[in-house]
Amino acid sequence: MKKKIFNILLMGSIALALCSCRQGGSLDNQTSSSTTENENPQKLQILESSVKLTQDQVMSRIKAGNIKENNGYLDNDEINVIIELSNEPLITLYNNKYSDDYKSVSEFSRSNIGLNQLANIKDEQEKIINKLNKRNLIKETVGTYDTILNGVAVKTTYGKLSSLNNLAGVKSTIISDTYNKPKTESVTTTSVGSAIRN
Repeated sequence: MKKKIFNILLMGSIALALCSCRQGGSLDNQTSSSTTENENPQKLQILESSVKLTQDQVMSRIKAGNIKENNGYLDNDEINVIIELSNEPLITLYNNKYSDDYKSVSEFSRSNIGLNQLANIKDEQEKIINKLNKRNLIKETVGTYDTILNGVAVKTTYGKLSSLNNLAGVKSTIISDTYNKPKTESVTTTSVGSAIRN
């Protein structure tokens, strides 16, 4: 029942978005209105002319350049990998069996069934991490996941990826990139258009 309501709401949102796009007018009208907004002297626009990269960002750009130049990863390239394991994550178990019994995944996770599933997931993750460490397949564990997917994030080298894939209990592996959290600034404008940075 909840799935049907969710699907109806989703379809309604899509239909509403399509209608509002059609009512917005032609592309020419949208372009001219945005040009007018940009010419408004009260509207603050901040352009950063000198971008300062951290050491990690510089290394990430070098790594991306090397991958492109080498037509892929080299065996000794360090990568982050998410290893998906076989036990169902909480959301899958909730959607497939318990969505009629609990109002949300959060409520389900606090139930006895949810807590048992979390314990099974944690146990499976600890076993695979121990196995990976004993076989020297990873440099470190970066994180674990139990709600949307059951998996562990690890740092390893590309040459060990096939060994990770072939381990018993491993459902799949995903090469993952990490990104810096975007920096936010709070800006207040005064009546004369100058900016005060907070």
